Amino acid sequence: MKTSRLGGAVLAAVLAVSFVATVGPSAVGAATELDNGVGTAAALKNPNCDPETKQIKILLIARAPCVRHVAASQNGGATSTGATRDSVKVVIVAASDPTTVPTDIAASVLGGTNQATGKTGTLADAARDENELLSKFYETYGRKLDIEFYTRTGLDEAAQRADALAIAEKKPFAVLSALPITGQILAQHKIITFDTPTDPRAVQAQSPYRYSWSTDYVSTSLQAAEVLGKELWGGKAKWAGDVSMHSKTRKFGIIYPGSSDAVPYPDLSLFEKTVRKYGGGTIATKIQYTGATGADSATINTQNQQNAIPLIAKLKDAGVTTVVAIASSSMLQGLTKASTQQEYNPEWFCAEWFNCSFDYFARQLDQQQWAHAFGVGSLYPALEGDAVDGQTQLFQWYWGKTQGTASSYMFSILNNMYTGIHMAGPTLTPKTFHAGLWSKPLQGGAASGSVTGLMSGYGPQVGLPYPAFAASGEDGGLWWYNADIEGNSNVFKVSGKGKAMWMFGGKRYRPGQYPKGEQPLFDQSQAIAFLPATADANLVPKYECTDCPSQTSS
Repeated sequence: MKTSRLGGAVLAAVLAVSFVATVGPSAVGAATELDNGVGTAAALKNPNCDPETKQIKILLIARAPCVRHVAASQNGGATSTGATRDSVKVVIVAASDPTTVPTDIAASVLGGTNQATGKTGTLADAARDENELLSKFYETYGRKLDIEFYTRTGLDEAAQRADALAIAEKKPFAVLSALPITGQILAQHKIITFDTPTDPRAVQAQSPYRYSWSTDYVSTSLQAAEVLGKELWGGKAKWAGDVSMHSKTRKFGIIYPGSSDAVPYPDLSLFEKTVRKYGGGTIATKIQYTGATGADSATINTQNQQNAIPLIAKLKDAGVTTVVAIASSSMLQGLTKASTQQEYNPEWFCAEWFNCSFDYFARQLDQQQWAHAFGVGSLYPALEGDAVDGQTQLFQWYWGKTQGTASSYMFSILNNMYTGIHMAGPTLTPKTFHAGLWSKPLQGGAASGSVTGLMSGYGPQVGLPYPAFAASGEDGGLWWYNADIEGNSNVFKVSGKGKAMWMFGGKRYRPGQYPKGEQPLFDQSQAIAFLPATADANLVPKYECTDCPSQTSS
């Protein structure tokens, strides 16, 4: 069984755990004391500390607090499985041989760019070069990351279980980029895993071992529920493709996944509760779908197009003016195509379950329908022209522009590890790693007034009805779709027609802080397709990269 998703195919695990709608704070994060020295004079004396900001001296908006330096001889030695006096063993799961260059467009994003050749790089090279960069600026208390790749054997449950057992035999401290069933089993073995869980209750049940390296789509959908209640409820469906709907009060119909090609939506009642919390009412039409299965994306897409036909018929018969879409990109393709075939032209409100604010995906949908789409986006606009993003600027600050393999994906998953190790203090265990992540203040995105990146932070400080567990998805912006604009897509630069238009200059919002009342959707004077090249320049510190390859290479 295969499922389409950015960065490769991902299967869902439906975990049998006891839950309530609101998950309480973790006792692990609250009770574990840290010896990292944050706020002390010793921390400010760390060579990597900027004593004015009390943050590490790295070219990032989201910078970790300064901690005290501890040599390997004083770090407590072998404090946990996979953590010795000198090293921390980390396994990165790859879909294919990490030493070969990826060929498909999504995988090429993971491999990044080899700056010496200007072509796609390999995961192994990206890991080596991003790891070297990060190791220079984060405090690791004398330990170095010992990185090993594991090439997964398949996507089905049997393969994921076999992979988990094989990885566990390597006795790592942490595993990055695993699939969800693999992650579930590794957490049962008390190994930290950054995989792709989507149910906060499942993560909480396996605390302090389980996190997501990707987007928390429950968070993004709840932000959409907030906007639905605050901004859309009770208004007219004036953005529908069918002009006869424009004078009608919106009638919402929600479509959400039960299984197969999309991860099952874990708790629809929490979505509906959030709508009501922010001024909305009860959504009368609720349709759960079962997505297609198949060996490849083409088969899945074809089956979903057939599966979508009766779903659209139900929405149309119910008189729904505004479709609330919690659906995979493949199912959205089927739904929008079926809508045009059935001459059904509603508003489309995207709850960002699978990055529908990603231009590259949006262009694959029926454009007649998607020209009437809007929603909450976890992503952000592309920079104009040839401007490079913040992670590329950081990479070139360290490596220069003609060497090294830069990969935003590899930077992201390794940065999660380094942040946890840095904040954990010299005694590195799963509990101190967890408490360290929770103690790092919210930064980036809405927390910093940034429009070129995402807010990062863990635990209850994010403001969700459960402790935040993911690398992104905790803040978002408002967008509508323009099917006529051309240019590079966000996330990675693929030229084409169709762009998300980001309102208010790409301003980002934390949960609970979205504006109230009707917003100027489809008003081009209030939205942008691209950020200026200088966006957020005032938020990025100006440091010299001392003894970096960019300064020392000829």
